[in-house]
Amino acid sequence: MRKHLFLVALAVACGSNSHGDDDDSSGGESGETSKGGSAGRASGGRAGGKSTGGVAGTVVVPAGAAGSSGGASASAGTVGSGGISGGSSAGSSGAQAMSGGGQGASSGDAGAGGEEPGGMGGMGAEAGDGTSLGGEGGTGGSTGGTGGTAGVGGTAGVGGTAGVGGTAGVGGTAGVGGAGAGGMAGSGATFSYAGAGGQTSGAGLPVVELLVDGSSSMFQDPSWNEMMTSLITDGVLAAFESQLNLGLGVYQGKAATGEADPACATWATRPFAGANAGEIGNELISVGNTWTGAQKWETPTGHAVSVAAQTLDAYAVSPGVKKYILLITDGAPNTCVTVDPQCGQDTSVKAVQDARALGVRTLIVGLGDLITGNDGCSTSGHCGDAHLQDIANAGVGLPVEPPGAGYQYEACVVNHTLLASYAAVGGGGSATFYSSLKTGGLTGQLTAALQAIVNDTVP
Repeated sequence: MRKHLFLVALAVACGSNSHGDDDDSSGGESGETSKGGSAGRASGGRAGGKSTGGVAGTVVVPAGAAGSSGGASASAGTVGSGGISGGSSAGSSGAQAMSGGGQGASSGDAGAGGEEPGGMGGMGAEAGDGTSLGGEGGTGGSTGGTGGTAGVGGTAGVGGTAGVGGTAGVGGTAGVGGAGAGGMAGSGATFSYAGAGGQTSGAGLPVVELLVDGSSSMFQDPSWNEMMTSLITDGVLAAFESQLNLGLGVYQGKAATGEADPACATWATRPFAGANAGEIGNELISVGNTWTGAQKWETPTGHAVSVAAQTLDAYAVSPGVKKYILLITDGAPNTCVTVDPQCGQDTSVKAVQDARALGVRTLIVGLGDLITGNDGCSTSGHCGDAHLQDIANAGVGLPVEPPGAGYQYEACVVNHTLLASYAAVGGGGSATFYSSLKTGGLTGQLTAALQAIVNDTVP
């Protein structure tokens, strides 16, 4: 330290204002303000040559303060800041000066940086003053997933340019989960999906259409977030993408002229494929991010099931390969013509029975309002678990319990004539239906439904 003070005094006495004899360092020589510790005099004298290390904070640099360790750091690379050219603990001489490459440290610590050229890529956040995004690039990369490799570009010590290298870490991200931006259902929850990617044909695997209710209530209540947590965060999609040929259809209904009117629903879809959980996950994220509340979306389940069944029927498969609809919904159905009250149970049961006649089995998973009794269901129709049971029975070809007395006079029932086939009172089946109130919650129930398909135990 006495030697340093002596050199400072000597520099002041000589009135030195040189920019260095042997280099082009912008860091300044002893006695003047260092800009992040240039590689020359500011960091122990000619340590790194022509450094553009970045402004690490203006501090008065005692001449050669970084000298003791700067020597080692200088050898770390030609671009480091503060006498060490690497991306690690580079710092200008003097205390606390943050240099471009990484964890700005005093010049004494700069030697450590020299020992790790490009080393701590990712600690650059400490570099402060925006001078270095270099190492930070590594950490930033981690937001993408693999991250750190980019930070290795500690060569990045060059005044933060390396930070751009860090974006390479983002490049490493599979699936960008990016879509995670924006809250789901107005709750501020964020989801991202970095799927395995690389779709396969899915040939020979059971074909499953994930038919998802996209009505307003799904977003106004926690239902959408609950579903997304199960499918994405809890990994249900990832667990089954190699075992099933999955497709997606999210339906958001509106008034139309009839059940066959394409205008009855807006769709977000993904085609059938194997190993496409990432694509399905990101499509669901996109739907959630576009919800604004400005549009009132309905639940025309009968229309949606008919569209899904026709899509599956037209999809060519090898002999023996079975086809399924997995319906995920939180509300009692309405129809394309009558959106209120929600009295479309008969139309829905009819559509599921028609799908079964085409060889398409339907499983249903209920959540939210549908199972808590706040779904606007007509009291003369079957609501809650009773509706889930009806759909489950119809989906596998079992008898369906008839609706309550007076149901045929509901607005949804055209000419007071029921369309679906029903058993005598008390003669309904007991097929398995799935509900988020059952064992394992929604994640457990979705897993059970898909596992039943994989195991070929669905009647």
